[in-house]
Amino acid sequence: MTLPNILVLSDPRAGFLRALEPFSGRINYTVTFDREKALSLAPQADIILHASFSAERIREVMPVARSAKWVHSLSAGVDTVLTPE
Repeated sequence: MTLPNILVLSDPRAGFLRALEPFSGRINYTVTFDREKALSLAPQADIILHASFSAERIREVMPVARSAKWVHSLSAGVDTVLTPE
């Protein structure tokens, strides 16, 4: 079975990311808020976790995230991150 590739758009120092640690080995995930790294990883991402309160990065990666099957936002209000892509 192939492990899902998850792109987590967040500051890697964010404390809430510790919740991902128990899943190590069962999922492939990369945490970044770096523009270039996010854009390079987005085409292979099965899942995108938007864990930032800035809509800028998610709007940049969505046009190239062609394999994404699920996009999840930790924010309760997603009106600023919704895009036609």
